[in-house]
Amino acid sequence: MSTQEIWQNACQKYNIELEIMDLEHDDGQVTAKQYDLKSFPALIVDEKIAAVGHPDKQTAEKIIADLIQHNNNQTTK
Repeated sequence: MSTQEIWQNACQKYNIELEIMDLEHDDGQVTAKQYDLKSFPALIVDEKIAAVGHPDKQTAEKIIADLIQHNNNQTTK
């Protein structure tokens, strides 16, 4: 399974929108430069790098679940 498919499936499981940016396009190059990314692919959430590289399905789902939990904890404080 490709990295893109893994992240798409994990985001779909939690009903989260995923925007894909490609380094072959200007917006992808601008984003990579903005975040000083040296390794790809990268997951950026709320303007922060959340993950880099090719996760397996379980790791991607755990990252998304942890981000949701963290966000829920922030909104209830």
